[in-house]
Amino acid sequence: MSTLLSLALSLLLNTSVDVPFHLPLQTAIVSHAPHILVDVDAGNVRIESWPYDKVALTSDVTSPDLKVSFDQQGNTVLVHAKIGHAAITKKATKSMYVLRVPASANIELYSASGNVAVHGVYGPVALNVAGGLVDCDGDKDLVEN
Repeated sequence: MSTLLSLALSLLLNTSVDVPFHLPLQTAIVSHAPHILVDVDAGNVRIESWPYDKVALTSDVTSPDLKVSFDQQGNTVLVHAKIGHAAITKKATKSMYVLRVPASANIELYSASGNVAVHGVYGPVALNVAGGLVDCDGDKDLVEN
């Protein structure tokens, strides 16, 4: 049975179903060169360009410790993944966020713990990564603590 059909049936029957990772968690329609602000306490972040004037976030967050929010204000998209208490758990650090953005996007990312990858974005990219590896195309403004 297709994923969308099983999801629709589960909603009608008021039962739960596992939603696969590849379905967008959130999507925002933007214009040329949107500003993308990402603030993540724990987990790996991958940002990829795509040919659409949309920003799409998928995530496999299963930790109840992480609260993920996605908000659009004009041509700015804000993604926050914040820990509800002081301790970062192993489950939280294994989370993965994938953002698909227009290639012209202006990226500003803050990560406390986790690896960061940015590919295919030719707009300005500023990365502030406290703990984790950085994989980024071209000359970007990298700030590593």
